[in-house]
Amino acid sequence: MRQSNPVTDKTVVAAAVAQEVMDVPLVSVHACGANSASDATAAVPSESKLLAEALEFPNSSVTIDRFDDNELVARRRSTDDAWEIGLRFDWTIKTLAIGSMPSFSSTDPRRLHPFMQRYHSRPVWFLEEVNGAKANNIREVMDILKKSLTARFVFRK
Repeated sequence: MRQSNPVTDKTVVAAAVAQEVMDVPLVSVHACGANSASDATAAVPSESKLLAEALEFPNSSVTIDRFDDNELVARRRSTDDAWEIGLRFDWTIKTLAIGSMPSFSSTDPRRLHPFMQRYHSRPVWFLEEVNGAKANNIREVMDILKKSLTARFVFRK
């Protein structure tokens, strides 16, 4: 059974017990239903903490471990999980490019992660290879990605 938070108003707890509610609120909420501005700023982690951590996508099954000008390395928990990294074929250059990555809500501190800032720093991330397969061979790249738990996207120079 969950312990009640001392911040919780006693009348709220009493009302919850009287109504036979299974759980009681643990956080006081302002009248408008939003947390105060100080709560929002306290949730933003420092840049050094962000740099030390891998970036976990919103679905929590895909993580980016490394992202620099040369490569992006991602991993997923299961081959049943989608990569959530969209690829598109650029017919002018005849190679794959990263077309999309998940977006984070404006209140999610992961949107400030250096990997997301790097992704947005270029209009297009053209690929040279994916897990050793040439990025101009769509079928081979897709077959490899279906079977892999780790993806290594090497960028064109």
